[in-house]
Amino acid sequence: MIILRDYQKSDAPMLVEYLNNPKVTRYLTSSIPQPFTEKAAGWWIKDGTLNKYIRAIEYNGVFVGTIGAVREEFERSKSAEVGYWLATPYWGKGIATQALSTFTDNLFESTDLVRLFSQVFEGNKGSLKVLEKNGYELEGRLKKAVYKDDKIFDAFLYAKVRN
Repeated sequence: MIILRDYQKSDAPMLVEYLNNPKVTRYLTSSIPQPFTEKAAGWWIKDGTLNKYIRAIEYNGVFVGTIGAVREEFERSKSAEVGYWLATPYWGKGIATQALSTFTDNLFESTDLVRLFSQVFEGNKGSLKVLEKNGYELEGRLKKAVYKDDKIFDAFLYAKVRN
């Protein structure tokens, strides 16, 4: 069973473990400090998640990842960028797909957002599948849009709009 919930202090050790795994952070933003420390986890849980659109993903009672959305501003204020990650032992189990489905529904039902979007690094096939299974549509390929770890990647822009 999957639950989307607020972060808890008890999530800190697993957060540190998960975000120090290069397989998990390979396609995530470089704004996540590396190495990811207990201090960083404490800040994230206390202050970093103050955005009401950030949730811990719990699977069968265990913290396994994060899902969140960041609202755009000004003329794009009805749009939000969605992102998510899971710890490697939980890949391929449909957890991210179900979490994104629930999260998307919740955002469209409880906010005035009309467009959710995600930019996925080239090579991140798992995330592309999660988006497609949830009805997010490919809007375009952004050539050489991402620079990370001394490499340049294309990014795929997916979006879903409220009916």
